Amino acid sequence: MKTKLLVFLLIVTYPVIGQQDLYFTTGIGQSKHFSFDSFRYKMIGFSLKPVVSGKFGAMFVWSKHALIQPYAGIGINLLGSLNKTEDHYPLNPGNTHLFRQTYLSLPVGFYVPVYKSVGVEFSIVNGWNLSDRSSVIIGNPRVWDVAVQPGLYVNLQRWRISTTYYYGVRDVFGVGIIYNTDMRFFNHAWHFNLSYKLKTFND
Repeated sequence: MKTKLLVFLLIVTYPVIGQQDLYFTTGIGQSKHFSFDSFRYKMIGFSLKPVVSGKFGAMFVWSKHALIQPYAGIGINLLGSLNKTEDHYPLNPGNTHLFRQTYLSLPVGFYVPVYKSVGVEFSIVNGWNLSDRSSVIIGNPRVWDVAVQPGLYVNLQRWRISTTYYYGVRDVFGVGIIYNTDMRFFNHAWHFNLSYKLKTFND
């Protein structure tokens, strides 16, 4: 099975060895910490609200004649949410606190052209936590975040327009499940992205 998978990857990637495209990319959207126990949190007087999210960076795309176009990148990803307590909450009523996390982002994925200039993409995003405002309330936020990120894109000459959804799979606060309460929170975000092809390299 491993041999067949290796042969398949070689067949797919062989045509793209000769050309790499360097893109500068930026994106803006919304992010929010997701919890499976969010309904219970609303019942006790507070909820997490979405905040503006952004990212920027660069990526290499192996693009020549490929049915699957692999890419790898590096950038900065700004994620977070707003913790807002209701006016009737007994502790700090009406209080707000911004959870803001800045990650060094390392996406690895692929583009799949579907029809002419339209296609889909998928990536695994690893993020190293550079700064974290949540430590004001939560003392030990996780240093590393991991997410899956599907998306759709359109190519317009040297420009690529896309929309992506960042689905974190790692509990970023590291509290876990305590007293039968699910205190795990995951980064979720959507972004509208604009990328520009800076240069093409040919071997």
